[in-house]
Parts: sequence; structure tokens; C-alpha cells
Amino acid sequence: IRFTTKGDSLYAFLLAWPGDRRAVVKSLATNSPHVAGRKITDVTLAGYNGKLQWTQDEQGLTVQLPETAPSEHAVSLRIKGL
Repeated sequence: IRFTTKGDSLYAFLLAWPGDRRAVVKSLATNSPHVAGRKITDVTLAGYNGKLQWTQDEQGLTVQLPETAPSEHAVSLRIKGL
């Protein structure tokens, strides 16, 4: 996973599509110093129009991805609230 920001969004680029369709970003755990007590408010996937199921807890940000990747290359999660 690689990160960048633009405006009020954090972008997490997944360099490979997970086989179980579950992306876990450990550095965004609720107890992580990178988060500093802030809560994620929304997560979207570039190129996908559906709503994603996601949770943020002590293990990290866990996102359930759709059945197929919207791109054959790296895909991007747009994370709001941080």
C-alpha cells in the first residue's frame, strides 16, 4: 500500500488485489499515532460506483472490496475524515 493526500482526502493505493477481497490498512488503526484519535468518515474505491462495507478498529481500516477490481493495475481507496 502506498499513500498520498489531496485536499481533505487520503488515498491508499493497493498494488495488488487481495484474494479474499479484504483490504486491511493497519496504519489506520484507531490506536495508531498516524490517526491521532480521528475517525474515518467514508471510504470509496476509484472506478467503483457501489457502496463499500468498511470498519475502523484497533486492528486497522478493513474494507470489503467488490468481486472484481475496477482496474487491472493498482487501485485506490479514497479515505475521508483524517
